[in-house]
Amino acid sequence: MAQSQQSTELIPPEIMQLATKHQLGAIRKLYQSPKGHPRTVAAIMLGLFGGGMLFCGFSSPNPTGTTILVILGLICIGLCIYAFASYSNTHGNRKVFLFTDGFIYCEAEQTTVFPWSRVAEILINKAVRNGNPSSGYTITRDDGIKAKFGTLSLGHPAEDDLGQEITDGALPYHLKRAQEDLDAGKDVAFGKITLNVQGIKVMSHWRPWNEVEKIFLEDGMLFVLKHGELKLLGLSVAVMVIPNVHTLLLLADYARKK
Repeated sequence: MAQSQQSTELIPPEIMQLATKHQLGAIRKLYQSPKGHPRTVAAIMLGLFGGGMLFCGFSSPNPTGTTILVILGLICIGLCIYAFASYSNTHGNRKVFLFTDGFIYCEAEQTTVFPWSRVAEILINKAVRNGNPSSGYTITRDDGIKAKFGTLSLGHPAEDDLGQEITDGALPYHLKRAQEDLDAGKDVAFGKITLNVQGIKVMSHWRPWNEVEKIFLEDGMLFVLKHGELKLLGLSVAVMVIPNVHTLLLLADYARKK
């Protein structure tokens, strides 16, 4: 997804009206899907390969070989066409208008407003596929409405830049609510992890704070280690199933100091 600084004059009036209505403040950036498929070369190569197989198939004197090559060629060409035809519907019509106090998410004809105070959950999914970093973000509003974006829809590293912007914007609200619950003696849940003033529970494993040496993120995992414990033997959970993982880290530091 391309990123650009935007002045008020370049933003559609209906977007500015929504921003004013929901008190989102000043426009900061616009993120939008690339006009072309980010894997155009690969899709074209697949189509050419399919065309070559069709040519070889129709040229083959062997009926069985002809049938196999024609079927494989048609599959390759079909996948090529599908890649281009489906991109605009699944990934290519997305825009995110980032404001000081929230963002507006546009996908096809649907527009949704996300003030920072109404962002309930942020889920992050990071991976490396064939040596290429890939990221995905799911933002859930307090009424359950979701916004999704990632490497295919935005392009790397724009999706991480936007993901960090949204995380930073919503974090003060998340942390304030979590600290209030913790101070009231409540358990604070982050998916499979629960914190309270006594300690941290990772799935079914409990660790009192005086046994915990460190909690950190690495390679898409969150680790909870006791004093002197090796990472291999510590507790771990995939970040992709932990909502608001950065709030969790700050809350854990807050709880350990109480």
